[in-house]
Amino acid sequence: MNCKSAQTYLSAYLDGELSGQESLQMRDHLSQCRECQVEEIQLRTLKQMLRGLPLYEPTEGFEDRLVSQVMGAGERKRRFTLTFGPSLRLAGGLAAVAIIAGFGLVKLTERKVPMTRPQPTARLDSADFEFTRDQLFMAGNDPLSGNRFVVPTSYGHK
Repeated sequence: MNCKSAQTYLSAYLDGELSGQESLQMRDHLSQCRECQVEEIQLRTLKQMLRGLPLYEPTEGFEDRLVSQVMGAGERKRRFTLTFGPSLRLAGGLAAVAIIAGFGLVKLTERKVPMTRPQPTARLDSADFEFTRDQLFMAGNDPLSGNRFVVPTSYGHK
């Protein structure tokens, strides 16, 4: 028997509720294990202290009062409702309308961005890098980033 099973059966052992074989195993374990011996002494002392306490009898009608209080508490819980005053209901309704209107306004003013073809970019591993760079430049793209840039159509002469 190990300590865990011994501590599980310790109360039954002290009350004489174990079978003969289990009792012998428990006695053998207690003779060898100091920790379980201490546990047995503490439990035996606690049981002796509890035996010395006086017994109290409930008063007449105790059970009926207990049942009515328990049943009454259940009814009180079921009857609880949360109520809001008219001003709080109005404020909540206005807040809900404002939120819905805000979402609608955002949806109406949302701009659709047209899909554009991706602009070609220079391939740095290309053998004819200069040719590709020149093509991108002529198409109005920055050869390194691929972004479009503004090319002036005329150069002002003073």
